[in-house]
Amino acid sequence: MKSSKGAPAWARRVCRALALLVISTLFVRAAAAEVFLFDMGSGESPLRDGFTRVTARSTYEKKRGFGWRHGNGLREHVKHYSRKWTFNESRGRKQPPPIYTNEITCDTIFSREPNEFLIDLKPGDYTVYVLCGRSAGSRAEYHDFDILVGGDGSGDRATVKIPGPYRFEQRRLNVTVRGRQLAVRFEPRTDWLVACLVVFPATGPSHIPGRDLQVPAMLEQLQREVYFLPPDVAEQWHETKHVETRPMPPFSRRDRDRGYAVFARHWSEVIYPNTAPRPEELDPELKLFAAWDEYEPVTFTVRPLRDLRDAEVHVSDLRCGDAVIPARDIDCRSVRYMLVRPNYSSFFSYHIAPDVLERCRPMDLSAGRNQRYWLTVHVPPDAPPGVYQGTITFRAADTPPARLPIRLRVLPIRLQKNPHHIYGMYYRDPLRYVSDRNHPVANAYFRRKAELERQDMVAHGMNSHISSVSGLERDENGNWTMDGTETERRIALDRKYGLAGKPMVVSLPVTWWYSRLVDPKGPGSHLRLVRSDVPQSFFDEVTKMVRAVEKEKKKYDWPEFLYYPIDEPGRHEAAVNFMVGVLKAIKRVPGVRTYVTADPTHEQFQPMWPYVDVWCCQPFVYDYDTIRRLSRE
Repeated sequence: MKSSKGAPAWARRVCRALALLVISTLFVRAAAAEVFLFDMGSGESPLRDGFTRVTARSTYEKKRGFGWRHGNGLREHVKHYSRKWTFNESRGRKQPPPIYTNEITCDTIFSREPNEFLIDLKPGDYTVYVLCGRSAGSRAEYHDFDILVGGDGSGDRATVKIPGPYRFEQRRLNVTVRGRQLAVRFEPRTDWLVACLVVFPATGPSHIPGRDLQVPAMLEQLQREVYFLPPDVAEQWHETKHVETRPMPPFSRRDRDRGYAVFARHWSEVIYPNTAPRPEELDPELKLFAAWDEYEPVTFTVRPLRDLRDAEVHVSDLRCGDAVIPARDIDCRSVRYMLVRPNYSSFFSYHIAPDVLERCRPMDLSAGRNQRYWLTVHVPPDAPPGVYQGTITFRAADTPPARLPIRLRVLPIRLQKNPHHIYGMYYRDPLRYVSDRNHPVANAYFRRKAELERQDMVAHGMNSHISSVSGLERDENGNWTMDGTETERRIALDRKYGLAGKPMVVSLPVTWWYSRLVDPKGPGSHLRLVRSDVPQSFFDEVTKMVRAVEKEKKKYDWPEFLYYPIDEPGRHEAAVNFMVGVLKAIKRVPGVRTYVTADPTHEQFQPMWPYVDVWCCQPFVYDYDTIRRLSRE
């Protein structure tokens, strides 16, 4: 049956339904103009301007329109640091707080149980911003959890992993709210923690009530406070900018059309964000050579002439006839620029420098800011010698790719190591954080970290590292014992990777026991507070300590220990006299050797010479024969 206007009745009904659907969709999107700002913490902690306070007791109430689904296991963490620097007596100077907190980062809500934060709002498309972390705690902490929005497949899921305190991770999740309530769900593997939560329209205006500010601008300010410095502190700091004196070369028509240029410079030369390429470095062919089983780096840099989206790098196999070095043996990293201080003890000056080599992933590049890529080729130990060729491809969205030829000459030689040399590094072993008190997931993280770090040491040619002994106890009668279980756990893993076949430098808890037996203030950094009247009885305790270690050592397959009692002792008389006493005490145990981090050319250290077996110092201050002669004397 047709209407008088000639259209079938069913067609008119479909048109009306479609029109209503379009109108309702437009209404939903237009209605989604709500903004929610939640500051998680306690009832007494500082509240961020414009935010709503949420505590562990803020369970959902209909009249309030937000809150936790339940209060089971919810806890509050609050630690605010004063901007005022405090005097560190051990170091002899004032120091800033470990981090600069604000109203958001000084407090956190956390739990080991799953929970949801519920918000009543209008249907629409929203972005959910979550900042997670806490301002104090232990290095043994490891927070691992997921955040879900929507719950019915209408929103995103994000994973958050935070080792230790002082670190904050942000996540942005998108969700379509079809009902009139949003659930932000926290699912812990260890525990979860949240410092603030912001919900705002995914598109269109997101005006913050009572403030002449949109949410994206507010979040940009917040992130600068968290990841750089608060405004009142930042104004005290000065950026030292890299000055590029070389003019930009004329870029080719192809470079201008595709929006970027590519150049290459030797990996040992620093490339800053504003470094200008030399004309001869443009459109490079990457060339390198290496021996069997060698790791060899090569780099190239992209100079964006306009903003680029989703930039990424792909590496092909390298081929020489039928021989292949597979792409999996080429590690591709992007160089991350970071704000750095000139050194760890200087303040109020910073600059931008290339720092971390991160695994390559698609990333956006800004016009005029270099992005360097760092490739490390591992030549298989059985690769036939010859010239291997391949292609490095750089791609970005909506622009033609760049293909760089790469040529690797494999030499028919194998680099040799001096079997008598010990190569190692100072190392904070993650296994120290594995304990029955920690969460099983956290323990698994620290065990895996310890394995990967040892593998990395071996790949870099190391055969040892600085370690420590644990399990030393002294009873009320002055008898020393050692439980070698924890020390064996660390050395067993070293043994697995070939890091326990050489003499091992081990630190002794001398300073800790000094604070227990001599002076609660401790000896101070570089022994600046050490007393000049340390009794002989303390040095006798050091001898007993080493005897206990050597006794326990016989139970295990441990390498020789080089005993390392104090790090970088000072040169003043009290410090040197203390070192002489400690070193003599260690050497009273037959057959043991000592290790000291100090410069033997300083005449103040001459009294220590007869008691030092290994000096850790800058290279070439003395030759090997001189060191041996002076040590014997």
